[in-house]
Amino acid sequence: MNKKILIGGSILLLLALGGGGAWWILHRPTVTATPKPYMRQLNFKSFVLSVQGPHGTPHYLVINMSAVISSPKALPATWAVTHKAMLRASVLSALLRLPDINETITKPPVRAALKKSVRQAVLQVLRQTDSQATVTDLYITKLLMQ
Repeated sequence: MNKKILIGGSILLLLALGGGGAWWILHRPTVTATPKPYMRQLNFKSFVLSVQGPHGTPHYLVINMSAVISSPKALPATWAVTHKAMLRASVLSALLRLPDINETITKPPVRAALKKSVRQAVLQVLRQTDSQATVTDLYITKLLMQ
């Protein structure tokens, strides 16, 4: 009698597992592949700005930057070359619009304003080509006052 109960229990267990497996195969969640955005890094050559110091002496602000751009589709390989002049002009005008450019090195809020201003300038040029592209990050690789 114990043997019949053991065999019957084993058969019920196998049927339950088989039914659960069949249900999972028929109703498994469908995973839609989300396309990964294309990432590209733009390196800007040095921007050198002449600013007036506290006692009227001229100082030179040297800034090197790098922007990371993401887009659902790849930008053309020559995009950075063809838009180089427009990018530099846009970034330079963004830098010149900053109110406290003399305090860039010493005050974190001014550095944050600098990054935000340059990011928006690059985004304006980028949106002329690709409306879904974004500036993921902006790195200031060199920032010094001479």
